[in-house]
Amino acid sequence: MFNQLLDYINLGYAVFPVYSAMDGKCTCCNPDCKSKGKHSKIGEGPFAATKNIKKIENMHQLWVNSNIGIATGKISGIVVLDIDPRDDGDKVLKRFEAQYDKLPETVTTLSGGGGLHYYFKYPDFDIPSRNALRLGFDFKSDGDWIVAPPSMHISGKTYEWEKGKGHYDIPLAPLPGWLAKLALN
Repeated sequence: MFNQLLDYINLGYAVFPVYSAMDGKCTCCNPDCKSKGKHSKIGEGPFAATKNIKKIENMHQLWVNSNIGIATGKISGIVVLDIDPRDDGDKVLKRFEAQYDKLPETVTTLSGGGGLHYYFKYPDFDIPSRNALRLGFDFKSDGDWIVAPPSMHISGKTYEWEKGKGHYDIPLAPLPGWLAKLALN
């Protein structure tokens, strides 16, 4: 886990610990947890994310059995399009691609729940997060975050890099103009 955190820091990403999932339950131990394996272990979440290795070492106990959260937006230099096919986000993406243009090849992860996270370079202008831009189609930017590989999803599957689309396989693509316009409107 520590090596993965170092990789993220070397990429310029600010990270923070997130509760994990084990045996279909959240490691927060709240039986009524509404965000199993997907909520911050520290109250400030992405606002407490760090690129400081010493801080991460000092929080070692918090990282035991944790998932990895990456703060999106200017702090990490990325925006992420989060597509959830369980809510037809894949169909929404296909409609937008038919209307505007296909997404460029970029760094992509597979969530443990069957979704996709498309990573793009943060643009040279401020851009907000827009969760539920359309059902199953979330745009993660300033003040928001994503769960990153090799985190454990409540399904029992891990978040993974899509084959040939990890950070060391392919560069981050610039944010497509049409996607930026959707997020800004």
